[in-house]
Amino acid sequence: MHIVKSLDRSVQPNAFPVLSYYSTIVTILTTLPAVVTGVAQLAPLIQRDGFQSKKAKVGAVHALLNDIALIGTIYNWWTRSQQIGFTPSTTNVLVSAGLALPVTMYSAYLGGSLVYEYGMGFSRSSPLKKSQ
Repeated sequence: MHIVKSLDRSVQPNAFPVLSYYSTIVTILTTLPAVVTGVAQLAPLIQRDGFQSKKAKVGAVHALLNDIALIGTIYNWWTRSQQIGFTPSTTNVLVSAGLALPVTMYSAYLGGSLVYEYGMGFSRSSPLKKSQ
């Protein structure tokens, strides 16, 4: 049996499904505040502009893709919670690698464009003034 070593610590390969399962739970729990803050930022924009602005359209697609990835992650958590040792099935691997990962990556790209191209994000302090 092979052992993966990192930082002088050994992790048995049979521990990976358990670690992965609990990582999935952490993913779901940390997604919930992201959804709340995303809605808080996007809702006023849509109320003000509707879907006429590119910014609102990109925000809506970003939110939809994140919801799809979250549904896939919840599916994986739920189905694996029923398995001894939390071992993923072929369907779980396909949902993760074929759906959740690529959707999350593209959604992250859109999220970055919302911040860096459209200036979205929370700012509780006054904006910094450029020195002249």
